[in-house]
Amino acid sequence: MAARLAALVAALLAGCVEPAPGSGSPRRTADRAAAAAYLDPATPPRHATRAVFGNLIALEGWDLVPESLAPGATAILTLRWRALDEVDGSWGVFVHVDGRVGQPRLNADHWPAGGTWPTDSWSRGDRVRDPVRFTIPPGWRGEALDVWVGWYQGEERLRIVDAAGIKTDGRDRLLLATVPLAPAP
Repeated sequence: MAARLAALVAALLAGCVEPAPGSGSPRRTADRAAAAAYLDPATPPRHATRAVFGNLIALEGWDLVPESLAPGATAILTLRWRALDEVDGSWGVFVHVDGRVGQPRLNADHWPAGGTWPTDSWSRGDRVRDPVRFTIPPGWRGEALDVWVGWYQGEERLRIVDAAGIKTDGRDRLLLATVPLAPAP
């Protein structure tokens, strides 16, 4: 009886152990040919920055075209990520564009690399060019917009562990840029 009880306890305890991040939990294999357009050959971004999310992913910089926006304009924000380690789970990127005079938030949430290269297939050192498109609604006004970024999985956000002097809001959102907003044409 004691041997059975010991075996049962051992089995239950073994079932409660979860693998640590990067320890061999199931990972996807990305189609690198399909993701080739998003591989970043370490070309310098126009705006270099350094922020670390969860000790797993670093934001190394970004580009915004055009650099100044107007109501009705469409912009492409290209984020430059680098994997610091293998990433467990598939994390999405959120981009929040906040006006300063009561406009509703623009959400440009997306899967990185156009969905072709999920985070749970990233390897240490991978550099990912991650473009996202958004349009400023025609009725927006004010002098500037704040652009915030971060990572999410369901209701959970990847914690900012190093923002190198960049403003955060205490809710794991990084203030990427304050972008001038020109008057409507």
